Amino acid sequence: MTERKRKASSASMPRGTRPAMACAVITAVLLGLAGCGGGGGGGEQGAGKVDVTIGLVPVATVSPIYLGIEKGFFAQEGLNVTPRISSGGAEVVPSVISGDADVGFSNSVSLLLAGAKGLPIRILNSASGEAPDGAKPEEIQAKLFTAKDSSIRSAKDLKGKTVAVNTLDNIAEITARRALEKQGADLDRIKFMEVDFPEMLTSLEAGQVDAAFLVEPFESQATERGHHAVASPYYDTMPGLATTNYFVSEEYAKKNPEVVDRIARAINRSQRYAAEHPDEARAMLPKYTEIPKELIPDISFGAFPTGGVDMESLQVLADLMGRYGVIEERPNIQDLVQD
Repeated sequence: MTERKRKASSASMPRGTRPAMACAVITAVLLGLAGCGGGGGGGEQGAGKVDVTIGLVPVATVSPIYLGIEKGFFAQEGLNVTPRISSGGAEVVPSVISGDADVGFSNSVSLLLAGAKGLPIRILNSASGEAPDGAKPEEIQAKLFTAKDSSIRSAKDLKGKTVAVNTLDNIAEITARRALEKQGADLDRIKFMEVDFPEMLTSLEAGQVDAAFLVEPFESQATERGHHAVASPYYDTMPGLATTNYFVSEEYAKKNPEVVDRIARAINRSQRYAAEHPDEARAMLPKYTEIPKELIPDISFGAFPTGGVDMESLQVLADLMGRYGVIEERPNIQDLVQD
């Protein structure tokens, strides 16, 4: 684990003492706005070929964008798309608001947090979601694991223990809290530690944490090694929960409404094709991730929503953010969604 990681957070902490990873994002955004003229594009770009930069992170669930580019879905809408990979979603929000990227990909909690802080974003499409109700265990895309030689076999066993999440006060911690709470765990007695996804499995096996929130490809690796899943945070929060979204800045949406409509259509078409052709979606993974080739056939995508923005999922997450003290006032979700 690196030096920068914060060691603990608990549900019983006063709100003012909880880690505020969002502060760095907000500061970066404000500095970006101060240093430039704002949003991507200089006026309506409705006619002809339009260059569009999409800020992405190297995770399996953005594969529909690459598949849509390869299949020509964006080109057929008159869009020349350039993916821009960032190391994490925290970099994407400021890049979209400052105009360095036209469209961005981020988890739902980061976008709700941005909205609660008054940042000018507009959510365009849900990007990925957990498997629907009745899914098989292997179809579920995020799980909370304990080590195979650990005596911890249920949420209640985590009393006084440490749980690793990739970012504090964000979607992993919030959904983990909800999943554990549903099983009767004492959240006041559980510590959450920030550990990068690539380091989590090593930390779990070394006994540095008692449980770890794992997503693909690390979830498949943990299963192969015989570690035990005690909860499925996204699924346990709500089957089919939309966990990530594509978004634009308010300024870009106002200047380029017709282009935004074309982007949304191309994304939806790409999502639908990926859902119907998962093997082709998996074939995109080596283009932008370092997932080992032997793991790719077993990667679970969860779901690729095609119906625009999942308002119910956003409301569920906003309510949990308030419940667990991440925000004081819930944002008006309707105001955050592009018409």
